[in-house]
Amino acid sequence: KVLFVGPYVNRQEMLGAWSFTGDISDTITIQQAAEKKMKNYEVCFCQGCPILPKEMKLDGFVNYKEEEFGEKEIEKMLTEAEKSWLNRYHRAVYEKLQPLLDEETSGWLKTQTEIIY
Repeated sequence: KVLFVGPYVNRQEMLGAWSFTGDISDTITIQQAAEKKMKNYEVCFCQGCPILPKEMKLDGFVNYKEEEFGEKEIEKMLTEAEKSWLNRYHRAVYEKLQPLLDEETSGWLKTQTEIIY
């Protein structure tokens, strides 16, 4: 199994300052490349969380726009098996880390590892 996570997984606008002579029509997304080259693997793709604040702009990424996904939109993208795996992972992370954390951080971790329905 291979999991691709991040805001660039399904983004074609990947040309930056390192490829200023490139043409976007010559590019494919990471997801397209993986689906083409990794046919013998079980692959999953997930948007993940935004990596930049809304007010930050990237030089060299002409059409770049950070996509926003709320919790409900993300949950709709996951299969039941993926939700089950993620919930088990969240539970394991919380159980392992919670005893090591102060009360405020423990509370934050609890909200971040809640069950996905």
